[in-house]
Amino acid sequence: IYRAWDFGWLAPACLIAQIDEKDRLVILHEVVGHQETTREFARRVIDRCAQWFPGHGPGYEDFCDPAGQQQRSTSSEKSEARDIDILKTLGIHPSWEWGWSRKDGRSLVHQLMVIRTDGTPSLYVVPNGAPVLLQGFLGKYVYPPRKGGMAHDEPDEGNHPWSDIHACLRYLVTGLYSSLGLRRPGYAPPPQETELAYHGYGSPRR
Repeated sequence: IYRAWDFGWLAPACLIAQIDEKDRLVILHEVVGHQETTREFARRVIDRCAQWFPGHGPGYEDFCDPAGQQQRSTSSEKSEARDIDILKTLGIHPSWEWGWSRKDGRSLVHQLMVIRTDGTPSLYVVPNGAPVLLQGFLGKYVYPPRKGGMAHDEPDEGNHPWSDIHACLRYLVTGLYSSLGLRRPGYAPPPQETELAYHGYGSPRR
């Protein structure tokens, strides 16, 4: 079971997902908070996961944003070092991938939504399990308009809580992109060495 975390006082968020037998990412549940410290929110996620997956022995694999390494600025958590350290005290040890831009993360999400040769996409959302994520897909998390009938290059990241839950989705797919068979944006395979043709006496032919 995979979880992805997005920290923040206004709307902390967490997505819970699994990969099915056809290598499709299935978003099962979401937890969205409001004006909660990281510790309070994490404890609530732990309680919800215990209800949803009782007796789950293998545990969870967690992902987050590298920004989780930053110092908290809210007065309620000034004594806390970092969001990551708060989670570690609760037995949660998230990992993250450096070097991913928001655009790269959205590119992976788009790859998952492409219909495969078996006629299905690689991303499914359980509607009653992740309603905020679904609302984001259906129009709440969009590129805002600007003058001239154009759209901005980036979605509105201040549109809480939809931007927060979609950030969780980006962290999830960037953490799992190799497991899901996705192509990393901008990746170019190393050039293969061409086989040299030789002529007499073992010297390469020009």
